[in-house]
Amino acid sequence: MSLEGSAGVVLERREYESLLDAAETYREALVIRLCGDVGLRPPELTRLTIGDIEQVRIDPPRYLIRVSTDDGTRDRTAYLPTRVERELRRYARSNDLSTADRIFSVTPRRLQMLVSDVADRASELADEPGLSDASTSDLRQYFAHTALVEHDVNPRVVKTAGGWRSFEALESYLPEPTDAEIVDAFDAVERPSGAGRGRSGGRSGP
Repeated sequence: MSLEGSAGVVLERREYESLLDAAETYREALVIRLCGDVGLRPPELTRLTIGDIEQVRIDPPRYLIRVSTDDGTRDRTAYLPTRVERELRRYARSNDLSTADRIFSVTPRRLQMLVSDVADRASELADEPGLSDASTSDLRQYFAHTALVEHDVNPRVVKTAGGWRSFEALESYLPEPTDAEIVDAFDAVERPSGAGRGRSGGRSGP
């Protein structure tokens, strides 16, 4: 089903929920959420630790993940929804992991296979053959689509948080604006630029 780079094709919310329902272990559900709700790639998941989580706001609590590269340098900052943060910490506690221990001590390929196994189950349970091909790439595209279309997150923020190098990968999820949206977006142009300024932009006299 790999949808990454395919214009106009993306997992629907009910399909995403079907994948979560088909997860048989807490670990499987967590991998699905970290790809679909946070936008992490399999190699990034294998480097993830509790120590990478940073609380940046207290009331209400808000969290970020400092995503690192293979050599340990910081690659980007991803947004971590509070519900996923709770699940991550619960998983770490139940497995007696320290803040420096890797959450998933397996290879990226193993995590891809894990998602593939869940997708096969979801396809059978939901009687949707197309779900059997769902991949980690599809989950990342679901993350992008949900952020851009459902939650109207700034595309630049989605690009940065998701680790995309250009806007090209996100363009297919940005619908053409309607006439009303164009007018509303440029509403600021019609507002006065500031009281007490002349036509040339300088201040008028007394």
